[in-house]
Amino acid sequence: MENGVERVEIKGRKHRVVLPGFAEREDLFVAYYSDEAKRPRRRERVLFAALALSVPSLKAGTVADYEAAQLDPVVFGSRVYNRLRSADHSRAELLPAAVKAFEVIATNTFPREAEVTDREDFTEAAEARPT
Repeated sequence: MENGVERVEIKGRKHRVVLPGFAEREDLFVAYYSDEAKRPRRRERVLFAALALSVPSLKAGTVADYEAAQLDPVVFGSRVYNRLRSADHSRAELLPAAVKAFEVIATNTFPREAEVTDREDFTEAAEARPT
């Protein structure tokens, strides 16, 4: 998955997924996989935070809004969800888009072994220079 190439569809409109900064990506990943692992509703809020931070065309929240939520993905995601639902978006359309946005973030922050192996060619050691 490549930055800015993936899209999510909401209300028949395709929105580009743009990666937020590393700090925000790591916060989302850690919150989803550790802190909220046994709390599915709170986990969903993390997904909505990912949606807002990676799909700026939705105008659902910014990094400044995330910082105002004390860098808490659950609190920020709740605000995003409320904002989007108030704008007449359904949960049924938002959740798949949020999952896809999170997948793009996760894949580009912590690539799978196969993706790393595919890109290893550029790191081959150069021949030693004679001294």
